[in-house]
Amino acid sequence: MALVCWALVWAGGRGLTGVPLAPAEVLLAPAAAALALAAAVGMAAFERDLPGYRFGWRQVASLVAAVAVAAATVPVLAGAVDGEWGTPDSDFDRTLAFMNSDDVAGAGAFRVLWLGDPEVLPVAGSRLGDGLSYGLSTDGAPGITERWAAPSDPATSLVAEALRLAADGRTERLGRLLGPLGVRYVILAEQAAPARSGTLRRALPEGVLATMAQQLDLRAVEVDPALSIYENAAWVPTRASLATEAADPEAVAAAVASADPFEATVGLDLSASDPVLAQAHSPTRFTGRVDPGTVYLAESASPRWELRSSAGVAERAEAFGWANAFPTSDGGDATLRYRTSPLRWLAIAGQAALWLAVVGVVLRSRRVPSGRS
Repeated sequence: MALVCWALVWAGGRGLTGVPLAPAEVLLAPAAAALALAAAVGMAAFERDLPGYRFGWRQVASLVAAVAVAAATVPVLAGAVDGEWGTPDSDFDRTLAFMNSDDVAGAGAFRVLWLGDPEVLPVAGSRLGDGLSYGLSTDGAPGITERWAAPSDPATSLVAEALRLAADGRTERLGRLLGPLGVRYVILAEQAAPARSGTLRRALPEGVLATMAQQLDLRAVEVDPALSIYENAAWVPTRASLATEAADPEAVAAAVASADPFEATVGLDLSASDPVLAQAHSPTRFTGRVDPGTVYLAESASPRWELRSSAGVAERAEAFGWANAFPTSDGGDATLRYRTSPLRWLAIAGQAALWLAVVGVVLRSRRVPSGRS
């Protein structure tokens, strides 16, 4: 019964138009299967266990529970008619399509900082204040994986600190503070979908828009009334060859070595940095050309990051107190990768072995003993 219900939800999620399931709708299938299993167990108990008792409150409770379950499925059936499940008929993918253009993508990998009420944010947010949360997406509109909360890291803490400095009026260079984090766009969201969809609206706390308008290195981008978008003029690609406007290697080296990321960058314009290692083979492996100088990686500092080129393995250093830097004397083709611990693969193998053992136990328990029909 559970498998049948799962199949029906899968098929119903396509709707009458035949549109494939959205990721959020796929997640409904396991819940539907669990609900069907619970209903089947309840019916089995009603058929097998209750006949042994005289008529009383147990039978009445079972009938009430059955009616309640049937009533609860009415909204589900109504939402399954068109397969949309009450979701808007549009999303921000089209609204933010300009972020996927060749001009934007060619400038290097970047992040998008989202601000707004947690009910309308398309990313898993971290709380900043009453009715205000923030979250990050990579290279444009967020995907399904960015809706799941991830463990906090130094980058998310620095974002919160930079936003508080701007809110308190202690900086008008928020772009430079966010630049080394790879933040190219700052988006203030007041709806969960484009304005024309008529979805839930949650106004931003008073003063947030005024604070953003005061920042000297944020330029407003008009796209949709549901979003207030700002482009950061001082952003740095998440994989870049660091350089200042004056191309002063000593200034770059001093900034990288500083343990205070804000003190190091607020007076230093790194927007002249060029993107490197443009080919992303996975979230932890990148290839491409590098230039002599300092190769910067805007990811949490870890000795497991390795930059290898024809000159050998570059020495890794901590950048801005939280990221990674690789001084290189020669340019050319290089590979940047994260060396995963062998213990991870052992853990995966152990988990697979446990599942195989469970399947084996289940199969053996279902076998009919010899000599019995």
